[in-house]
Amino acid sequence: MALPKFYIILNAFFWGIVWIPLRYFNEQGVHPIYATFFCYLILVIIIVILKRSFFFLLFFREVGV
Repeated sequence: MALPKFYIILNAFFWGIVWIPLRYFNEQGVHPIYATFFCYLILVIIIVILKRSFFFLLFFREVGV
């Protein structure tokens, strides 16, 4: 029974972490769509750099018949 409550708290924590930079960007005049796009773009770049083997397997593997 405690697990759903934990996930609700975890979700609220992550939303708070995401909301703070979005609010800052909005105050600087950056539209939230652009701020979100660039945040995800940075995240994808970091994942590709750290997990090059996964990126390679995702796009360049041979598909079995």
